[in-house]
Amino acid sequence: AAGHPHVGTPAPGTAVRIFTGAPMPAGFDSVLMQEDATVEDRYVIVPPGLKPGANRRFAGEDCKRGAVAIDAGTHFLRIAMAGVLDQFPKLTIVLGHLGEGIPFVLDRMNSHTERAFKAAGLKKNIRQYMCENVMVTTSGNFAVPSLLCTLMTLGADRIMFSVDWPYEKNEWGQAYLKQLPISTEDLAKITHRNAERVLKL
Repeated sequence: AAGHPHVGTPAPGTAVRIFTGAPMPAGFDSVLMQEDATVEDRYVIVPPGLKPGANRRFAGEDCKRGAVAIDAGTHFLRIAMAGVLDQFPKLTIVLGHLGEGIPFVLDRMNSHTERAFKAAGLKKNIRQYMCENVMVTTSGNFAVPSLLCTLMTLGADRIMFSVDWPYEKNEWGQAYLKQLPISTEDLAKITHRNAERVLKL
């Protein structure tokens, strides 16, 4: 499972399967992504060009150096601008990390893109798409001010609690929920009711 270390001591020249967040076994220096691997019989075929240290992340370095952490939010904006949400008006997109930064700048983004959205022939503005077609998860963003901003911007019906384990601990999530200055009804929506409704649990 994610985050769990490999059990046992691998022999030299062998490959072992580990999951997201798991530490690399001693003696190993590279990670071959599963989608890039070919398995024949009991052998893993390593493609040419795999270098020592490939795909390795150190603790506290969740992204590649130089990567932009708001790429998911930018990608959503491209989806909206392309008219996908007009073509599929019932589509629900789930964005992590309290909306990948979008709720914090949504007012300004809306006022500065409304003309462009109309010129593109879109039926709604970015605020409407965010409030009608998007759910956001906390994803380990355990900052009370950030949650309150998102709550005021999108409403309690648009937020789902998540921990982002193994990068964050379940205990941190529990402590976070206990300190939220929100109503019992909103807390119930965020912790389970919204997920039950959207994911049909």
